[in-house]
Amino acid sequence: MKKIITKKFILTTFICIVTIAEGLLFYNKLPDEMATHFTFSGVPNGYSDKNFAVFFIPLLLAALNILITFSLEYSEKSQNRTKLYRIVYTWLCPVLAVVIQTSVILFALGINLTQISLIIITLYILLLIFASIRKED
Repeated sequence: MKKIITKKFILTTFICIVTIAEGLLFYNKLPDEMATHFTFSGVPNGYSDKNFAVFFIPLLLAALNILITFSLEYSEKSQNRTKLYRIVYTWLCPVLAVVIQTSVILFALGINLTQISLIIITLYILLLIFASIRKED
């Protein structure tokens, strides 16, 4: 049986969960109802309770991270995947957690990031991850 609970697994799950702190930091300033879904043009079209936005979204991404990690380790198909495939899926949820939670909270505080800004931030985070992984090789 493979060892699944590795430092990388703990780190990626922790990153998903620690985004709750971002919501707690501004909790008293956040509205009771927050935009949690947006159109491609950045217009909100779905709203959720503040507690859902602050707690559930990061916990959902942490659970998804755990599910992906287990599927990467136990699925026969994933054993034949390239290293890049495994890296992308390992870091998908933590990157999404940071970008989604940050954008939802900033929007609720009246700071509207453009789609381009979010794409640039996401690509920058991925670049940092790939650069640090290349150093490990």
